[in-house]
Amino acid sequence: MLVALAMAAAAVLLAYWSRGLWFSTDDLDYATRLANDSLGHALLYPPSNKYLIAVPLLFYKATFEVFGIDTYVPERVVGLGLVLLSAGLLFALLRKRVGDLAAVPPVLLMLFFGAGWEAVLTPVRIPSQFALVAGLGTLLALERRDLRGDLAAMVLLAVSLASHPVGISFAAAATVMIVLRSREGWRALWVVAVPGALFAVWWLFLRPPTTPSLVPNRASDVFPFVRDSWASVTAAVTGLFGVLDDAAFHEPLAWIAAALLLVLIAVGVAWSWRRLPPIFWAALVGLLVLMATTRLSPGGFLRVPDEPRYLYPEAFYLLILLGALAGTVRLRGWPLWLASGILLISLWPNIDRLIDSGRGARETFDGYRAEWSAVEIAGPNAQPGYRPDFLSPTAAEYLTAVRAYGRGGYSVSQLASRPNDTRRLADSALVRALGIRLVPAAGPKPAAQRCATAGRGGSSAAPLPASGVWIGPGPLASASFYLGRFADQPSARLTPPATPGPAVLRVPPGTAGPPWRLLVQSTRALRVCGLAGAPSP
Repeated sequence: MLVALAMAAAAVLLAYWSRGLWFSTDDLDYATRLANDSLGHALLYPPSNKYLIAVPLLFYKATFEVFGIDTYVPERVVGLGLVLLSAGLLFALLRKRVGDLAAVPPVLLMLFFGAGWEAVLTPVRIPSQFALVAGLGTLLALERRDLRGDLAAMVLLAVSLASHPVGISFAAAATVMIVLRSREGWRALWVVAVPGALFAVWWLFLRPPTTPSLVPNRASDVFPFVRDSWASVTAAVTGLFGVLDDAAFHEPLAWIAAALLLVLIAVGVAWSWRRLPPIFWAALVGLLVLMATTRLSPGGFLRVPDEPRYLYPEAFYLLILLGALAGTVRLRGWPLWLASGILLISLWPNIDRLIDSGRGARETFDGYRAEWSAVEIAGPNAQPGYRPDFLSPTAAEYLTAVRAYGRGGYSVSQLASRPNDTRRLADSALVRALGIRLVPAAGPKPAAQRCATAGRGGSSAAPLPASGVWIGPGPLASASFYLGRFADQPSARLTPPATPGPAVLRVPPGTAGPPWRLLVQSTRALRVCGLAGAPSP
């Protein structure tokens, strides 16, 4: 009953804290991949340095086809459901070891695990969530120790491996569990061998070649990363991260806590190692493999041990390990309540992190959506290779997804009602997507055109004629020019040409929205004259 109530409360609170979100770089990439490639190619041939996420892509394909990319609600609902399901599977694994009541605090912690907010609060990590849920289900099925459980474990492990590299750690954990559960446990290794062989076939024959890393992975890099990951996950589970000023693996206090926890585990193992259940060793191996493979993945040198997406699955392994150990040493009385109390106290900094992260995520996702709104407004005039940031899809790829699944950004009227900072981002993205820039004027100042004086020690903003403007006399290097449509003041900066003469500014026709406005800041007077004729295409 307590777990059911906790799940209900978590569903309401997490839904509220995650309100207003939209697609991120990762799941928008899935939309563009599915729109630009055939389904089979998208499932089995990820981009270079990416990984197999075939099962989650099937989910994304269905939601994009049915709901489009205008709403994020289906992804949020499924992401929240996976958080609840993961916590429920953790409860099922722990209650056998420590009892129902003692299993509640770790479940509460994982329902509100702010240290892993990216997985708990947003649907961004749905692929790894699929792998985690299927992996936890694999361990639970293996505890049945019968053919039906083994068949279920085989299917679930295949789902985990086909969802995210987190599944590799569960393959290692399942292998240990099978081998140790009986003297002839090796006879059931087909549970791992079948999905493992399928994954190996993909890895050897279908996986696209990886792009060489700027910093190659070395075996010597693994131990420091695992060591720092241990300090980070210890601080996350105990709530210690909430009082640290820096990353846990940089703080002496976190290292003391990590060392103390390691000593307690070592003492418990020495005390009862003959009685430790297979799931203890499975969780230990799974945790180590997860940490090591994170560092050994392409671009591993860029990975930081305390990132939320890594801490979340690591915490599950750690709590399963500790629960199995506590049940084996028959931890009772005040030691058990002390351990439970630490987990309950750690809820405070974790919930605080969820609230803060939800607020920051809404602002970030709102700006990201505004940038793609600008691409939609630019439409066919957008430069095909433009992207808001290095990791995002190109404008051409995104517009293909729009044609396949419908518009996803804000409409012009919706954008006009967003906060000014959001509208500033839209203006900047629109200028860059259209490739608008100041270019050297090819001839003298246009004759008989309406002109205005700008600058003269101050600044002035005025509507931009549809045909564009001539700005002079040069040189213009000491002046500042800003263009905009949606923000309160033009804010997209234009770089003056390096040439000493005047410049011309033109904008592509046919993009919806309010008129363009040009802001000029200059210490001397400049003439801004409208150009004759229609703007250049």
